[in-house]
Amino acid sequence: MDMGLTPQERTFRCPGCNEVTETGRTTCLHCGRSIGTEEAERGANLSDALASAHSEASNLRNLTMTTLPVFGLSLLPAFGMLTRLFGYAAFVMWISVPFFLLRWFKRHRQLGDHPELKDAKRNLGIGAAVWGLTAIGYLALLVLLLGVMYAAWRSGVR
Repeated sequence: MDMGLTPQERTFRCPGCNEVTETGRTTCLHCGRSIGTEEAERGANLSDALASAHSEASNLRNLTMTTLPVFGLSLLPAFGMLTRLFGYAAFVMWISVPFFLLRWFKRHRQLGDHPELKDAKRNLGIGAAVWGLTAIGYLALLVLLLGVMYAAWRSGVR
């Protein structure tokens, strides 16, 4: 059944005026520059790669920002069994961040220092910083728990 939908035309930035242009056009609507098919495909591939880099970096930042409240909820004893589940979820989220960071750099390293990657790299920096703060929180909690266990052991409470 034909629903009247057509595939969406890919877009790229015109090398002449930097305006967004569709790959099917032979000339730019904005500046009138002639655009070859190969040039349009290269531009569209670059636009797709940049969009993917931005999306993945934003998702990584959102994952790390979600880790903080889940980690905080894991410290509250009022939730009972849910506290333990929050702890497991926060830990799984926390250990997945380095893998997502490495995957981002592996997938998008060919883009180098493209000027349009500024926001994506800022999102990666935010994600890495929040991940580091959470790591410090986990280590502080571990040291605290080990200190309590050692004090209990020293006092003979079992």
